[in-house]
Amino acid sequence: MLKVTGLTKEFGGLRAVDDLSLEVKEGTIVGLIGPNGSGKSTVFNLISGFYRCDAGRIEFSGKDITGLPPHVIARMGLVRTFQQTRVFPEMTVFENLVVAPQDNVGEGFIDSLLFPRAVKEDQKKKGEEALALLRFADLYEKRDELAKNLPYGEQKRLELMRAVMTRPKIMLLDEPTAGVARPQVEKMREYILKLKDQGITFLIIEHHMKFVMGLSEWVYVLDHGQLIAQGTPSEVQKNPKVIEAYLGTGRMAAAV
Repeated sequence: MLKVTGLTKEFGGLRAVDDLSLEVKEGTIVGLIGPNGSGKSTVFNLISGFYRCDAGRIEFSGKDITGLPPHVIARMGLVRTFQQTRVFPEMTVFENLVVAPQDNVGEGFIDSLLFPRAVKEDQKKKGEEALALLRFADLYEKRDELAKNLPYGEQKRLELMRAVMTRPKIMLLDEPTAGVARPQVEKMREYILKLKDQGITFLIIEHHMKFVMGLSEWVYVLDHGQLIAQGTPSEVQKNPKVIEAYLGTGRMAAAV
């Protein structure tokens, strides 16, 4: 579903991503890990169109998306979340979801004037989808709360559900458990697995080793922008380069 070949990005002479190649197969959960500053978020920004690569090629569902702007890539079904939540703070929880779909009939001024019935029916359908997702994410009771009033962990869930409202084929999750209380980490895991069962593919950046190793079927490891290892979680955990670069001898095993 996603194929990256020779991806390279420099900032002022510093090579943040260095000739990176990776693949994500449809229907899988893939982890992307590495120490702070290893280039993980830059990779996400390149794949999702927020940055332009200096070299390399990005293919999504067999199509070359290299250099396309973020909104075009998102419309194709590749969406992402951010390490710091980006909910719409002055909108309610419910409103955060219903504005997310990219095919809302009422967004066009002419359609609103000429096809009010179609607009109303579309709004009803999207509202029902949003409420179903809020029930799924245990946020239904807070549907009328302003998003800014939610605890940070619930904002993370809201952002995940807002991404789901766009009907993605693949989701790039940047630190989905960052700032999330320990009891809610397991819930986040359950949400992701259930969404995978519904047909969504995932590429996940995560520092929580137990979380990402327990979810991922394949793991890529970055260090200083370079791919230093890849494999199953068990293979990666035993890789000497990963132990040395990522956590230090003995700490990888302790973390998982």
